[in-house]
Amino acid sequence: KFATMKQLLLTFVCLLALHSLTAQCTGTGSINYQQWNNITGGNVSNLTSNVNYPNNPSVTGTLNLFEAPSNIGSNLGVRIYGYICPPTTGTYYFWVAADNAGELWLSTTSLAANKVRIAYTSKATKPRQWNASATQKSVAIQLVAGTKYYVEALMKESTGSDNLAVGWAKPGQSSSAPSEVIPGSSLSKDLVSDVQAPTAPSNLAAAFITNTSFVLSWSPSTDNIGVTG
Repeated sequence: KFATMKQLLLTFVCLLALHSLTAQCTGTGSINYQQWNNITGGNVSNLTSNVNYPNNPSVTGTLNLFEAPSNIGSNLGVRIYGYICPPTTGTYYFWVAADNAGELWLSTTSLAANKVRIAYTSKATKPRQWNASATQKSVAIQLVAGTKYYVEALMKESTGSDNLAVGWAKPGQSSSAPSEVIPGSSLSKDLVSDVQAPTAPSNLAAAFITNTSFVLSWSPSTDNIGVTG
């Protein structure tokens, strides 16, 4: 019975640690940025139907905020894509602002194939002008903390002051306007953001053993980013 008790306790501890490690999703501070130059037209379809989209952009990089630089040129298209790591579980609302036109897509999972359009604007907005059209705001969307969701924003500009930004209201916040442009702390450019596994716990020992109790001790795991459980 004593051996069985120890086995059950160790199994519970291992399962708890495994759940803590696999359920984590934290932003890495940046999201992917692509830009296509010399594409005429002011509709998103002018970008997505171009022969160079999506695999041959004119400019690539990363952003530490879900917002593209403003007023950078004419006849261009922009794509910002990557993953969102929601900080808490609950109801979220999203907004997109863009000039000339913009779309916001969000997946129900980490797979891009499952993305759906949740907000858009077909007329130009000023930077961070969230309520020029009702379509700029998404419906209520349930997100789960610890889950990574694929996200993508598109913008097409012909002439004028181009801009693209995505904001959100988190659970418990007012849904009349975004509380913020989505920060890098909730964004990731890669599906796998932590490729180095933690070390295994070691030096497991039992002490103060009696017929009814014992105390376990071990050396904890270490990791280049951090261990959460």
